[in-house]
Amino acid sequence: MTLKACTVPRRTASIALICANSFWSQITMKRFAWSTPLLFFVFAVSAHATDYPTEIKLENPDHRTIASKPGKSLEAMQKACPQSMLNSAPATQAKNISERILRTQDGVIIETEAELLNVPVGDGKKNVAATYRCEYRDGLLTLGIWTRGFVGLWTIYQNPQLTQNELGTPWPE
Repeated sequence: MTLKACTVPRRTASIALICANSFWSQITMKRFAWSTPLLFFVFAVSAHATDYPTEIKLENPDHRTIASKPGKSLEAMQKACPQSMLNSAPATQAKNISERILRTQDGVIIETEAELLNVPVGDGKKNVAATYRCEYRDGLLTLGIWTRGFVGLWTIYQNPQLTQNELGTPWPE
């Protein structure tokens, strides 16, 4: 883009002002032309960003802890649910992690799906596709339960500080 020069007689101050405004608007348009694709790129990248890991591995499988106090932000809960899932499972690694946010008002419910690796079965190990449901209230994990993969076969986490009436959902059978 080339900027146009503007020449006016000295007596015509209003034309000079218009010409100056035209000059600065050309510069502004040039900046806008560069900034628009940049902003589009930033928004496109942030739209595809995830707030949770897509693959995790336990650093110390002998020392497992549930992320029971992630905080009140949705991002913190999204990071904590896969960690709680892996620490609740007999696996040592999870990959292809995806999440669904089922509820954000009156408590937060997040379901995490993943392929759990190195699950001991009999004499060997295998991979298991599983889904873990995390329910949060006031920044605390209130209930962690398997809805696919280990249903009825592995642990259910319930926050010991809450009673069944405070949870508001019946225990699964």
